[in-house]
Amino acid sequence: MEDIALSSSGGQTDAALKIPPLREQLTPRALLAGLLVVFLLCIMTHRSNMSTGIVPPLSVSAGLLGFAILKGFTLAMQWRGYAVRPFTPQENTVVQTCAVAGAAIAFSAGFGSCITAMDETSFDVLGNTQGNRREDVVEPSPGRVFPLVFLIGLLGIFMLVNLRRVLIVDFRLPWPSSTATGVLINSFHQAAGTSEANAQVHSLMEWFAAAFFFSFIKWFFSGRTGMSCGFSNFPTLGLGALKWGWNFDFQLIYVGAGMLCPPVVPYSMVIGAIASWGIMWPVIAGRRGVWYPEEFDVDSYSFQGLFGYKVFVAMGLILGDGIYSLLKVLYSIAQRMRQAQILKSKAQDEPEMTESAYADEQRYSLQLPESQQDRRVRTRYFLQETLPWWTGPAGYLAFLILGVSFIPLLYPAARWYYVLLCYLLAPLLAIPNAFGAALTDVNFASTYGKLAIFIFASWAGIEGQGVTAGLVLCSVVLATVYSGTELMQDFRTGYLTMTSAKSMFIAQLAGAAMGCILAPATFYMIYYAFPDVGRPGSQWPIRFAPIYRGIAAVGVTGVSSLPRHCISLSLAWFCIGIVLDAARDMTPRRWRTWVPHPVGMAVPMYLGAFLSIDYSVGALARMIWRLKSAESEALFMPAVATGLIAGDGLWTIPAALLGFAGVQPPFCMSFNSTG
Repeated sequence: MEDIALSSSGGQTDAALKIPPLREQLTPRALLAGLLVVFLLCIMTHRSNMSTGIVPPLSVSAGLLGFAILKGFTLAMQWRGYAVRPFTPQENTVVQTCAVAGAAIAFSAGFGSCITAMDETSFDVLGNTQGNRREDVVEPSPGRVFPLVFLIGLLGIFMLVNLRRVLIVDFRLPWPSSTATGVLINSFHQAAGTSEANAQVHSLMEWFAAAFFFSFIKWFFSGRTGMSCGFSNFPTLGLGALKWGWNFDFQLIYVGAGMLCPPVVPYSMVIGAIASWGIMWPVIAGRRGVWYPEEFDVDSYSFQGLFGYKVFVAMGLILGDGIYSLLKVLYSIAQRMRQAQILKSKAQDEPEMTESAYADEQRYSLQLPESQQDRRVRTRYFLQETLPWWTGPAGYLAFLILGVSFIPLLYPAARWYYVLLCYLLAPLLAIPNAFGAALTDVNFASTYGKLAIFIFASWAGIEGQGVTAGLVLCSVVLATVYSGTELMQDFRTGYLTMTSAKSMFIAQLAGAAMGCILAPATFYMIYYAFPDVGRPGSQWPIRFAPIYRGIAAVGVTGVSSLPRHCISLSLAWFCIGIVLDAARDMTPRRWRTWVPHPVGMAVPMYLGAFLSIDYSVGALARMIWRLKSAESEALFMPAVATGLIAGDGLWTIPAALLGFAGVQPPFCMSFNSTG
């Protein structure tokens, strides 16, 4: 046990913090708790990803669930009369790291995008869109998906591990969600905060139970497969508004996500929903028969109809934000490298900052109660247990060889040289992506994945099964870039909780290995239990799968297949995305939150206005709570939000078991006009 001296302002109340050795950080109980949290978060991630395509931040939820499980385990063992060593912040961090690494695979492997975009259902949804051929249908069989997930799920961990000092220590980046998670875990384990931590866990369990029970009630009235019944079709704003997607559908998982997200996200969603479902889509629908063929109605999923406008306008806005952010990140990297060299030339070990250097840091960093002495101690501990320099290159090379050898066998359309190029480009994309996530708290891996679809689909062409090739290589880029960034975020949490870098790396590998098994397993539990998975209007519409397949189809045929003025509108919104990002950077800090975020605007443009209402309900509840009691909101809001997300997400398990047994909901609650 090592004594580390921290001041009281550094988030610890003791004069000397006892740092456990590696064997007491990476414990069997921490890994078992991590396995359970990975299972829960995989279910929650699939629930979000396959219904809306949006996954809320999971690091805070993972930290809370990890604490609740370890606390419950120690209390149960003590109640049985066993002497149990109290668990530590480092064990809590190991659980959180395992959980986030495993849940990341449930999203980044492409279960709600690239993989399901290749199946028969996505082919049927796109219909007669040019480039959408039956020859490019590849069902997500376990014999293909499990090996693919293993080949791409672990690669990202090795790509950036050697850059942890640069991205965590040297550049002094904020990493907002990871910093909040580290501060939260530290607060759980403070001597004075034990009662508060217990109250948070109690609140989490209460709201978890309430959300789980309400999900059961919603299922009870949701009717049989294919029927438009239940609370999801509740006309809260009227039947006319429901036709255009304006309703509150009682999805508590998105209410909780709205509570966790920054306020600018729900606000941006509302702006985007008004601009699209309130103005653009009704106006374009009125041009039916002029701008696009008469046979494609409002609900059609053909890219030659209104659906094409929805997809490409939203994608133009997202790409505008992505390209601006990438250029901004590259500029920030150059600026930070120059600043780091200046600081290193003045002192070797964490020099005292000048006023100008400190002011520059505050432009990027969170206002943490951390003295320079605390930072110096944390940095020394974070760097003292270094991993062998060859760990990253050796692991990366091993998975590169495996991927180039076996992915073309699983998916012949993905030629070996396509896969090799993807593996070589992935680190070049992961570095700016990690830097951007550190500054903005947004992981842009899906943007790079969409670009990979278009590039490789165009390269392979229609005769070379470009649709399949683009989608497979999208999953490679998405998974590797996403998981590399998640590793850096976990290292930031470990830095704040004084967790060994070796513990973090091993926990990341263990969590990713768990995810490579549990993420596909939970996906197939849903995929085979519900026969309407992927169908529009179902409980599991997998809304982004047709988008990804449509991008690949456009890649192999060109933009001539799109409806009239679609490209012009997409370019206009591409420019709007850049202008909004630039306006946010140039606006004074106090007014910056009123500038909408392009990605937040783009999501409801395609998915529907209902999502902006769900998120706004959560954000509004959080705002009212803060006005009534800021102290109570800061203490209990993460627990309440996590309980809502976990309870609603976990109902998926009994719902899937009922589906396997052929049990259908007994009632259909629907609404009709009295006229």
